[in-house]
Amino acid sequence: MEEVIKLEDILKVVKKRALGIVSASLLGLGTAAVISYFVMEKQYTSEVQMIAKLPSANNEQMNSNLNDVNFNLQMINTYKDMMG
Repeated sequence: MEEVIKLEDILKVVKKRALGIVSASLLGLGTAAVISYFVMEKQYTSEVQMIAKLPSANNEQMNSNLNDVNFNLQMINTYKDMMG
């Protein structure tokens, strides 16, 4: 014998048990949130540094060399931090 289950019957059961379904879902969500926030350790971190160089004007050629040296020193330090 084949038993037929109607969609109407399923909806009645879901409607009858709606409070339990919602409660179990919220309890699971809350438990997962507490565990992931307080118990688990962070595994991944990231940092970003951005270097921008503005083009120098023609009347600042004298300061341009000093600025280039300072810029290059900052880049070296930044690359060193990235590598280590």
